[in-house]
Amino acid sequence: MSSSTLLLLAVFAGLLATSGGLLLIVWVRFSSAANGQKPARSKRFFMASLLAVAGLSLSLYALPQYQTVAMDEGNFRAVLSAVYASQSVDPAVAGGLLIWYQTTNNFRRELEFEGLRDRMPVLEAATFKDFANRNAAPARPINELSIPQRYMIVTPEDAKKIERQESAFTGLAKLGWSGIFTSSRPGFNQRRDQALVYVEVICGDGCGSGDLVLLSKIDGTWRRIGLLPLWAS
Repeated sequence: MSSSTLLLLAVFAGLLATSGGLLLIVWVRFSSAANGQKPARSKRFFMASLLAVAGLSLSLYALPQYQTVAMDEGNFRAVLSAVYASQSVDPAVAGGLLIWYQTTNNFRRELEFEGLRDRMPVLEAATFKDFANRNAAPARPINELSIPQRYMIVTPEDAKKIERQESAFTGLAKLGWSGIFTSSRPGFNQRRDQALVYVEVICGDGCGSGDLVLLSKIDGTWRRIGLLPLWAS
């Protein structure tokens, strides 16, 4: 279950608890008044008030986080779709991208913002910092992309099947694939209109590369504005 789904459930649970608490407050007040009791001293009134406050607090806490996570997941999908859509496909084969199940944190740790800024002048410090923070460890990628190429998200089970047919790094063309791709989690600036992604491809024995891709959101569409090769073989 995704983080956005859990947060959305928390929002609904909070709203439900708030509504239930308010209804109980109304019921307790009328019930107490009918019995000649003082509502403010009723234990049930106190518990109902506590439930309403707790539910409201949960909703107010979870809602902005849900909005942020949902926006990020939408941006992740759009950015990675833009990155993978720009990958060339060998016309000699059926064409397709094998996309590894987990995103990678294999980008070079010795990279520093100032060094990259010399080669990517428009790269913002906030974008690089977010990129580094989000990629402290590997993470699962978005499961669905909007790209023109045929693609498959490779799970560990899929990888075992492929390896039984051919080596994971040979015979890709025979199987109709152009390469095995992994990517980092995108890092964003505060305005969410610039993104930095690391993309790695293995295209056969002794064939591969790793690149940093810089994207900008222009007229609502993510476009690649910079490419920095880090290694190739």
